[in-house]
Amino acid sequence: MIDLDETVGIEITSTASWRQLKAVEFPNDNRNIRAAEILERLASQIHLVEGSHIHHRIDAILENEDGVFKFSESLLESLRLVGFSIFPKSLTDFLSDIISEIDKQYEMQHTSNFSGIDLYSELFADAIKIGPKAVELVEGCGRHRAELLLIAAINRQKNSSFITGANGAKRIPRNLFQLIENDIRKTHDINLLDVGAILQTVVKPEKDVDAGRIVAAVSLPWFEIIELLQRNQNAAWEIPPDKWEEIIAGAYKNSGYDEVILTPRSGDYGRDVIAVKKGIGQIRVIDQVKAYKPPNLVKADHVRALIGVLESDGASKAFLTTTSDFAPKLRTDPLLKPWMPSRLELIGRHDLIRRLAEIARTTRENTISR
Repeated sequence: MIDLDETVGIEITSTASWRQLKAVEFPNDNRNIRAAEILERLASQIHLVEGSHIHHRIDAILENEDGVFKFSESLLESLRLVGFSIFPKSLTDFLSDIISEIDKQYEMQHTSNFSGIDLYSELFADAIKIGPKAVELVEGCGRHRAELLLIAAINRQKNSSFITGANGAKRIPRNLFQLIENDIRKTHDINLLDVGAILQTVVKPEKDVDAGRIVAAVSLPWFEIIELLQRNQNAAWEIPPDKWEEIIAGAYKNSGYDEVILTPRSGDYGRDVIAVKKGIGQIRVIDQVKAYKPPNLVKADHVRALIGVLESDGASKAFLTTTSDFAPKLRTDPLLKPWMPSRLELIGRHDLIRRLAEIARTTRENTISR
């Protein structure tokens, strides 16, 4: 069976850490610290769920790619709501609610419970009434994704917002487009990212050197991608690995490093980005980028290999950056802990997006003040 620590525990603890940072950022809002406390309590109950029917159900869901997406999306969304709109009494209750939501999606997707009602056609008809932009959003979302969004939204609605279908068996909201407009715009943002910013060069190369390409500047799509990631962290999993390397290289360039090298896809010797800051002495850092999608996590062997790269390169410090997270207890590994954080730093998804947002904000402020 899947490892609950790696699949669920790491996401809970990461979200708890993120809420603790938010509590410092917004000291007058007690909800963040309350959310962190609830999340820490849930994380401590992982062992109580291991081997249970909940564990088996999650294992079954994650057997196919569609299930991995559904579970990861539902887990992340639910974690963000803890302490604000949901207050689970136990990890079992928390995971049971997620599984129930996924079961409803599958039920609606694979059965004829909405017999006589084509949800996507109804959604499209509502979009036509609103205007061309709404039609564009629906078309960009696609039937499969739109129906899943509708199913989840319909299950949350109150009876007063429904009308009865022709056979009287099911009721649907009076305006399907307005019901999922916010969700469908998020999907549209990801699609725009796929066909737009991702296909463009995120950084502008200056010249080739032995180790790769020197980055001359950061282009506009870099900032657009960071804005999207702030709105929807799941968009991180839609970005190809080579573009993530460009994004990280752009971050170093915007952070004031004098020379940033983007290494080739092959023959990089474990270094995706090399950044040098000159002055009294010289600081050289290397960054290895792991563009992983949950439930895949960075393992201890990956980190140990990077330490070997750090030693052979002679760099001042190494970073391992991932769009997922790190295996449980990795940060406390007795062989790795002495290296952190002075020579080695691990950057998971939450920290990554927070850092990118801060770099983007500072860069804009500095540009305006000049």
